[in-house]
Order: sequence, then structure tokens, then C-alpha cells
Amino acid sequence: MEIIAKNGPEADLLKTRLEKWLESVHAWHAHFIWSPNEKAAWTELHKPLSECRVALVTTGGVHLKTQPAFDVASDWGDWSFRGIPAHVNPGELMISDVHYDHSGPDMDINCLLPLSHLIKFADKGFIGSVAETHYGFMGFIMDPQKLVTETAPEVARRLLEDKVDVVFMTPGCAVCHHTIGLIQNVLENAGLVTMAMTLKPEVTHFMHIPRAAYVRYPYGYPLGPAFQPELQREIMRKGMELINEIEEPETIVKLPYRWAGSRSSEPDQSADARTLELITHIEEMMTLLQSIQADMENYQKDEQAKQVPSSYKLNFYKSQAERAKKLSNMLDEEAVYMVNGLRNLSGPIKYLREEG
Repeated sequence: MEIIAKNGPEADLLKTRLEKWLESVHAWHAHFIWSPNEKAAWTELHKPLSECRVALVTTGGVHLKTQPAFDVASDWGDWSFRGIPAHVNPGELMISDVHYDHSGPDMDINCLLPLSHLIKFADKGFIGSVAETHYGFMGFIMDPQKLVTETAPEVARRLLEDKVDVVFMTPGCAVCHHTIGLIQNVLENAGLVTMAMTLKPEVTHFMHIPRAAYVRYPYGYPLGPAFQPELQREIMRKGMELINEIEEPETIVKLPYRWAGSRSSEPDQSADARTLELITHIEEMMTLLQSIQADMENYQKDEQAKQVPSSYKLNFYKSQAERAKKLSNMLDEEAVYMVNGLRNLSGPIKYLREEG
């Protein structure tokens, strides 16, 4: 299990990213209140998942079409919640948040609210049962005071009343990671065990949350692309299994998934198709660089096998292999991260343009 380091270079990089993100948020929303939990809450699970009643909570702005939409026009956000029945028809659900690109979840809600997968898990015996009601929040909340003191505690009360043991949580937008961290702590303090997916570890890391699983996907896709149910269930299962594997609070585990665009046979899953094209080109560049690295390493082995190896050749091949590896890692870490940020902007831009 690969865990994000709490100290050292990796943590320093996350801190730098968090500082830059907070600067950008405050530039757009001067009244945003950064409110990390003072201490991570922690509730331990004392029975197997196969005996647990499980509920879903998302901050992606999901609700029934018959329910009032979340208030997307307010400068302060909307800290209310919507109850979602377990056996709802997916066609009865919608997303009213406008702060991220949810074109994929609009087509397949399981990217974000995996109700059908949860029901299948219960049918297969992976979990004990499915809660009667699940909950949708809108993660875009500038002042979370009422979220922490009113709405999140009310959801915790309802979940406990429904005899829920475990809550699986999914974010939508970037600010959602701030919101979901606050809700997660409220639920854990109430005695519920939570597992949150994260797409923005620099926020989750400093929110002091109980436990989380990181996938390198764009905002709005915590369980992967639309119309890939097997992959979605695999990610969800691995995330839930971590509940028994994580032994201390503030642990974020990296799962081995990274966005590579949607298959060509599937509908475009972005409000701006150019971002998918960028990801494709980055993948192609990484493949070429990895090929170069492999060649240089093989050349080193061939030269080393000679009776009198050339130190010049060995040093040259080694330096070229290291250069190719470094550039590949830069693309893998920073370029994909930046492109996913562009994807996040495409949805809001579309909304703003349509609003005139």
C-alpha cells in the first residue's frame, strides 16, 4: 500500500500546491474561509464489511430532479443537503453544481454517486446492506460554519438512525475536498466510519481527515470515466477495503489509477474535448520517453558486459536514461495535474458563457 508521506519532499510539494490553490481561490472568492480540522477524528471498524450497513455521501451537487437545485448563484455557497433514496432510477438524478465539469457523471452518475455498485456489493455479500437514504451536498461552500454546526450533524444523526456503520464519500470540485473533509470529521466524531475518495491530495492532506484514497482523475470522476462499471467497482472496492488496512488517522493511500482519457468508442467526457487530446499527447510523450530510457539502460548493460567498458559511454548512457526518466516523471506529475485543472475550468466556463 503506497501512502502519501506526511513529511519530506512529497509533503512539501503538496504544501506548495495548497498555497498556490488557496491564492487562486481567494483571488476569485475573497471571503473563502480555509477551515481545516484541528485534529482528525477517528472511529474504528469492529466488524467485517460483509456485516456493515453502508451509505454514500457526495459533495458533487447531486439531487433528485424533483428536489430544489442547490444555490449556485450565492457567493457563500449552499450548505444544505438532499436525501437520495437507495433504489432511485438514475434518470431521476441530476447535478446542479456548476463549479466543475460533470459532463461524464451527467451521462453515468456512477462516476460520482455509485449507488448501483453499492447495491451490487450488497447482493454479492461484500457489504452487509445498503442504507435507505444517501446524501448529496454541494461542495462549493465559502463559509462552512453552518455546515459543521447544523447540516453535517443532522446527516450524521439520520445515518445513525438508519443503523449505518460505514459511509463512502466522493467529491466533485476542488473546493469539495475542503467541504468533504469537514463532513468526514463530523461523521467520524458521531461514531460513523468513513472512507473518502480524493482527487486533490494537497487539500485532503492538510484537512486532517480520518482516511482517504487518492486517484489521479479529474474533478467529478472519483470512480473513473463514465460507462466503465467494472473499473468503477474495482476502484470503489479497493477504496472500501482500505478501511480495514489503514491503522491511523490522516492516512491517504495512492491507488494505481491515472486518467488516460475515455475510450474512442465512448461519448466525449469533457466540456472541452481539447483537454482529452492533451492527455493523449502526454501519454504518447511518456511512452516515447520510457522507450528511450529503456534503450539507454540496455546500452549501459551491453557496455558493462564488455571486457573493458568505456567509462565515457557508461556515463553518457546513464545521463541520458536519467534525463528521459526525469522528463517522463515531470509529465506524469505536473503536466497531468495541470491538464486536469483545465478540465475543471471547462464546466464553469461553459456555465458562465451560457449565463451571459
